[in-house]
Amino acid sequence: VANTVVFVVAGLIIGEQFVAKDHELNIYDWIFLFELYAGLWAIRAVVVAFFSPALRYFGVGMESREIFTLVHAGLRGAVGLAVGLVIEQTSYDKISCEHAFALPSADCETTSSDRITLHKRMMFHMGGIAMLTLMLNATSMGWLVRIQNLTTMAIASKFSFECITRHIA
Repeated sequence: VANTVVFVVAGLIIGEQFVAKDHELNIYDWIFLFELYAGLWAIRAVVVAFFSPALRYFGVGMESREIFTLVHAGLRGAVGLAVGLVIEQTSYDKISCEHAFALPSADCETTSSDRITLHKRMMFHMGGIAMLTLMLNATSMGWLVRIQNLTTMAIASKFSFECITRHIA
């Protein structure tokens, strides 16, 4: 339920911003959105690859098809939108390049207009990542699991499952 509430509220807020047509997005924001999406895929792949030996050592080893599915399944929607909602509630005067990039005030000047634009761009990118995740990852997950034949259980697993089920019943 909480996940659905986050998606609905964030969708309403982001949608309201774009219906108002006072945003200053350009083609570079859209390009950056797709770069962020690809970057998140790459980061997830690196993290999974890094921890795969440890998982294998502790007995939770995975085949390459399972690893690929794990990387593909890494939905980044609700947490990102929750962060976006926190950004939405942050007052404009607290958003600046000094805070965002830890730069001294002398190195970066942020006007009120810049703060509003930065605020709206952050919301656009957070919502865009969630949208791409839902449109691409979520819709293709069933197909990916089927073609990799990940739905079949080994005979020993089926037997264990049946024994546990009988024991619980």
